[in-house]
Amino acid sequence: MALTFANLRTLVNRYGFDTSDPVDNAINAAMFEVIDYHDWEWRYNRLSSITMGAADDTVQNLPTDLFKIISFRDITHSTKLQEVSPQTWDEEIEDVETRGNPVMYAVIASQLYVWPLAKEPTVFTMTYERGFEPMVNVGDEPAAGFMPERLRYSVMYGAASTLLMMENEEDRATVAQAKFETAMESAIRSDMSDLDTFNQVRNTQGY
Repeated sequence: MALTFANLRTLVNRYGFDTSDPVDNAINAAMFEVIDYHDWEWRYNRLSSITMGAADDTVQNLPTDLFKIISFRDITHSTKLQEVSPQTWDEEIEDVETRGNPVMYAVIASQLYVWPLAKEPTVFTMTYERGFEPMVNVGDEPAAGFMPERLRYSVMYGAASTLLMMENEEDRATVAQAKFETAMESAIRSDMSDLDTFNQVRNTQGY
C-alpha cells in the first residue's frame, strides 16, 4: 500500500507528536527536501499532445503540472524552438500576431508565448520539469504520487528530525536525520544503477 499523507502523519506521530505540533508543515517541508535532493527522473515528463491551431492565440493542452520547460519542439515542422528571455522578447518581437511556423518561445509571468503564431495546425512535444504542491488531503501522496515508495519513508525521517530538533531533542533528531541521509543515498545509488542499466541496453541495442 502506498504511503499517503495520512500514513505519514501516523508514522511521524509515533515519535511522540500530536495535532498540537506542526506535523503537516514538517511533512511537506521534508517532501520538498526529498524532491530537491537529487535530479530524480520522475521529476520530469514529456508530452506530445500540445497543439496550436491556425486561429489560436495561445498554445493548447499545456501540462497542468508544468514548472520549467526543458525543451520545446515543433514536431509538425521538425523544429526545436529557441527560448528567449522576456527582455529579448520585448526587444525583438514587434508584431506578436504574426503567423508562420513557430521558432521561439518565452515564459512571461507564467504564461507561455510562441512566435510567430502557428499559421496551420501544429503539434509540439515538450520535455519539462514537474511542479509539485503541498499535500493537504489525507489521501494525497508525496509528489502527486510520482515519488517512489522507498523515498516516502525518507519524508517521515526528515519530518521527524525537524520536529525533534524543534523540541530540543538533539540526540533523537540526529538519529532521524542519519536515517534520512542513509535512505536518500541508498535511493540515489539505486537511481544511478537504473540509469546505467538503461544506458547499457540503449548502447547494446543501438538506440
